[in-house]
Amino acid sequence: MTNEQRIVTCIARVTATCSILGSSVIIYMIVSDRKKKLNQPCHRLLLLMSIFDVLQSTAIAVANAAFPKESDIYINEVTSSYGAKGNTQTCAIQGFCLMLGLAVPLYNSCLNIYYVLTIRYSMSSERFAK
Repeated sequence: MTNEQRIVTCIARVTATCSILGSSVIIYMIVSDRKKKLNQPCHRLLLLMSIFDVLQSTAIAVANAAFPKESDIYINEVTSSYGAKGNTQTCAIQGFCLMLGLAVPLYNSCLNIYYVLTIRYSMSSERFAK
């Protein structure tokens, strides 16, 4: 357990917590006025992107704590990762949440396409939603 491992883990937890807070505020802002905002495709895309970001950021914030205490990473050598307190189930759940986080760039791409179509090509939100 080197200081570098501890610093990297700490930085990952801090940045993931900031991301959780930011995405949670976005979710709150959209859901609090859902009758008006959920009618627009950009808000629906942003809501789903924020939900998946919260899941991924939570998995990152948990960091090494979800890893099994003793894992056979190397052949014939039992190693332990810094801060590992979990088991195989917590590791699998963390991996699942990290994979769900791959949806974030996809929703971001959809938002980019939406804005290109509405700004550059003057497409209406209703037409985009169809």
